[in-house]
Formats: sequence, C-alpha cells, structure tokens
Amino acid sequence: MKETFIENLVIEDNFRVDKVLVEPYWEQPLEMFKLSIKINNNWVFIVRRHYDFYVKDLVKLGRSHSMSKGYFCHYGKGNPLEELSDKLTSFSYIENSFDNVYKFGGNHVEYSGAFNYYIWDKNIIGVIKEKLPLIKGER
Repeated sequence: MKETFIENLVIEDNFRVDKVLVEPYWEQPLEMFKLSIKINNNWVFIVRRHYDFYVKDLVKLGRSHSMSKGYFCHYGKGNPLEELSDKLTSFSYIENSFDNVYKFGGNHVEYSGAFNYYIWDKNIIGVIKEKLPLIKGER
C-alpha cells in the first residue's frame, strides 16, 4: 500500500495524528487518519482510521502513551503482564519489531480478549519471554 502524507492534525511531544492518503492496490485511494507514537526518538506507526470522528479517539490513545511505563497499549487490559494471567492462544507472540522494541500480541483462550502492545522495558520483555511458552494453549 502506498501512503502519501497530507497534513499534521495534532503533534505533541510523544505522539502525532496525521491525515494521509492511502492507496490500496485493490480499491480507490482513501483519506485516513494515522496515529504514530514516539519511542526512543523514532516515530512508530500504530493504527489508521477512516473517519474524522476517530481523530478524538486517536488523540486520547496518543496521550495515554508515556515512555516511563516501558510499554504502549494499543488495545488490551492496559498492562502487558496482566495478559499473562490467563491461558493464551497458540498464535500469541512476542517479537522484536525494531531497535529492541518488541510487539506483544494475541488472544485469550477462555474469552475473546485480543491484545496488542509495544514494549521497550527489558524487564517486562524478559518476563513475557519466560512465561509465554508456559501459558500458550490451543484455541
């Protein structure tokens, strides 16, 4: 997908919301709103939304970002270690996304509770890497 920057809608120290034109190969170009957060002085793309009424939600999500927490919760319980309290599906994962920032995502077995985090705190990453193989189950 090709993405073309149109304008900045909101820029703060640790996040930004931009208007972009996205050109999927399978349909007409779409104007979308893109949330990026700053991690280790890099802008990290989190999510795009179609409609302008989502801009307030993107700003709220961006303002929830704090470098001192050691992680960013895109969606989930709000803390990546809390996700480990239940059995997780076999497709739950943690992987190095870039520059020692890990993406942790998946779902819970007992209920549909998807989660997605970006984590840069080495202690949190270590705990997840240690416990994840022990609590992964089948769907």
